[in-house]
Amino acid sequence: MVYGDGSLATVLTHYDVSLPDQATDVRFHDKESLIGSEGTLFLHFKVSDAGLTSFLQTLNVGPLAPGAPAGWDDREGRRFGWSSPDSSWRGARGPAEGTVTAAVAVARADGANSVYVIAEHV
Repeated sequence: MVYGDGSLATVLTHYDVSLPDQATDVRFHDKESLIGSEGTLFLHFKVSDAGLTSFLQTLNVGPLAPGAPAGWDDREGRRFGWSSPDSSWRGARGPAEGTVTAAVAVARADGANSVYVIAEHV
């Protein structure tokens, strides 16, 4: 099931984000900024290890490291059910395509990766 503002395909195109084919349990929220930016995407999905590797390469955020990404701010995400990263999480931050930056936090549970993404236009 997908939750969010607008269609998933339109929102992903706006942020230059491509979901892996194997993504399940996809949920998103597209928050438009009141100060004139082009908004922030909050995206969650579950995926296999192969799908995660492909996603990180496509998003161009670099390798995952222990802990949450630098500057991770998921306060908005927690409003709609996101978990807060703890010491068992892995994270990465970096440029996505074009004018978008992205931060990714990943938790492994029940044989799948639970992936949380915050993407923003800069």
